[in-house]
Amino acid sequence: MPTLQLRTVRPADAADLAALYASDGVLAGTLQLPHGSVEGWHRRLQAIPPAIHILVAEQAGQVIGQVIGQVVLEVQAAPRQHTGMLVLAVAPAWQGQGIGRRLLQAAIELADETLGLRRLELAVNDDNLPALALYQQCGFQCEATCPGFAFSQGRYVQALRMARRRPATP
Repeated sequence: MPTLQLRTVRPADAADLAALYASDGVLAGTLQLPHGSVEGWHRRLQAIPPAIHILVAEQAGQVIGQVIGQVVLEVQAAPRQHTGMLVLAVAPAWQGQGIGRRLLQAAIELADETLGLRRLELAVNDDNLPALALYQQCGFQCEATCPGFAFSQGRYVQALRMARRRPATP
């Protein structure tokens, strides 16, 4: 696995994130619209609401790092304030090298240890077998099958809704 640095996203990451989400291996799995602009990403990153926590992964040791992965954790509003929604993306050239696992584990730690969340949720295309395996290994369980969940790359895709529940602590 490459040496990674995980950090909070910053507006200067806009170009890297536009490129990340435009790649075929990410676009279909994250339900983003194609052709996202750098300017659009820059605007989003300048006005991140307090309920949204975004971490990025870059290769450590680079003078100017390139974002190669991202995880978004969005804390839901009342009455679901105990719940976080996750979106995970890793650049295709870096998939299968443990980057998604590191990002997901960092988000889980943030949710459990800092935010006190009891439940994490995500949606994943049912044909994304590497992602399904990762989520299951990290304690996520399938709660629902959603036929025709989204229209992506010219077809309707089926997704699985998955959740990780943390037991109550005394």
